[in-house]
Amino acid sequence: MNWISRAAGIRLLLFAALLILAGCAAGTKGADEPPRLMKRADRAAFTGMKAYADGDYDDALASFNEALRVDRSIDDRSAEIMDLVNIGRVSIVIGDYDGAIASLNEAVGAAAVYDDAAGLASALATLELTLPATGAISYIEIVMFSIVSLYFTTTSALHRFTSHAFPK
Repeated sequence: MNWISRAAGIRLLLFAALLILAGCAAGTKGADEPPRLMKRADRAAFTGMKAYADGDYDDALASFNEALRVDRSIDDRSAEIMDLVNIGRVSIVIGDYDGAIASLNEAVGAAAVYDDAAGLASALATLELTLPATGAISYIEIVMFSIVSLYFTTTSALHRFTSHAFPK
């Protein structure tokens, strides 16, 4: 009788150990997901850049939209901002100024919210190129816009530097 209960106890322990190992193995699948998705987003962005350089703007736009979708799914905010800027740049080249402005405005908003000075500078610089082409803004207004965007990007970078260099 003692032997049967001991064997049952060993089986129960082995079964529990297998369940724990199965749970650990299942948990590692999700941990691998973000790096795999980051590579996928990087590949899509690289494909978009190559297509843009080759003058294949439809493929470039599709690749940048894929990169944006993946970057949003993994909350990679700085990559998301650059995807939006790249979509804006392609939109400018194909003459879709409304699409360019919408994409770049979204990039500016996200860069401001997430305090991404590099993304903000890139989005604003690209937006500066877009606005005169639409005829909605004059050259003088572009100069004023440039001064304001320079102020905000410099202020953001200066704030970041001072907050890290001289913590309170």
